[in-house]
Amino acid sequence: MKQTKNVIIIVSSLFFLMSCDNQPKQESIGNNNTPITQKEEPKFEEEPVVEEISEKEALDFVETWKNIFATHTFDNYIKQYDPYEFRGIKRTYTGEKNTYDYSGWIQNKKNEFRKFSPEVYVENVRVKWLNKNGRTKVSFLQIWVSTLNGNYADKGEKELILKKVNGEIVIVSEELLYSQRYDEYFYGD
Repeated sequence: MKQTKNVIIIVSSLFFLMSCDNQPKQESIGNNNTPITQKEEPKFEEEPVVEEISEKEALDFVETWKNIFATHTFDNYIKQYDPYEFRGIKRTYTGEKNTYDYSGWIQNKKNEFRKFSPEVYVENVRVKWLNKNGRTKVSFLQIWVSTLNGNYADKGEKELILKKVNGEIVIVSEELLYSQRYDEYFYGD
């Protein structure tokens, strides 16, 4: 009988504690013991949903990327890049290789836009693979041209790795595989 009574007391105590856990927590402060209800923990947004990208969407994205680059609207340009995952690699015609995280890439591009006001042209755009681990790779020949501070043009193969999150496509990787001077752009063959 004594054991049954102890079990009932323990079970009742557990139910009491569990019901208290669902109530807003209160604590007393000040001299008048005015109760203050603590705020609930902030609720975080759901995990982003990574979606598949169609071939048409990937090709259209490259066209949009090129057009935004051409307007030199920097705020629109940087919205195309994933600030959390992005990595970029640029190669120069002299063989120099530079690797960037998101903030380094943005700073480099901001300087490039200001100093050179470049134009970019793309040719032979193709999808290399679709939706591998939530990513899609496109490649194309990029021609980069500036007439500020003297005429300069180069061309090279570029690859973009894209992902689509909550309906928006962003670049998670951009790599210029090689670069070569393209003086023919100004002077012909």
